[in-house]
Amino acid sequence: MEAPQEFAQRHGKIQSSGIFFILCFFTFGIYAVWWNYKAWRFLQEKEDLDIYPAVRALFSIFFIHNLLEKIDSMAQEKGHKGISDATNATLYIIALIVANLVSRLPEPYWLASSLIPFYAFLIPSVQQLNHYWESEASSPVSKKMSLGEIIAVIVGILFLSLILLGLFLPA
Repeated sequence: MEAPQEFAQRHGKIQSSGIFFILCFFTFGIYAVWWNYKAWRFLQEKEDLDIYPAVRALFSIFFIHNLLEKIDSMAQEKGHKGISDATNATLYIIALIVANLVSRLPEPYWLASSLIPFYAFLIPSVQQLNHYWESEASSPVSKKMSLGEIIAVIVGILFLSLILLGLFLPA
């Protein structure tokens, strides 16, 4: 059995709320799916669950309540004050549905869907996971953006720039 500190160092990465928001914004919410996957993958190993983290991440609308509840419970065990995980999960689902509906509007109005930050309702759970990792790790866990995250933001900025150029340049 793996020692708790080794497990925390392998899985735990403290991520500021601001960086999480930036990653989600510039990847048009795709990073939220990745975050869901990583959280489910961690829980799968920690609790020896018989689940498919990728499926739960892709269909987060059905599994987000359970994920946020588990994160809340873990964080409270480590002394973090509880959050309203059910409210955040419900607001996440509502905002995700609204963003999806807005994305079906004609050009250029569909762009407004990227301004609906459904992933903002995950931030309290990101903070709870940070608390959990800080209490589990024997040494400080990285707070810096990884190379992959930096590349994702750069690609997102370039993609957003191309969309805006396409909207404002004459045909």
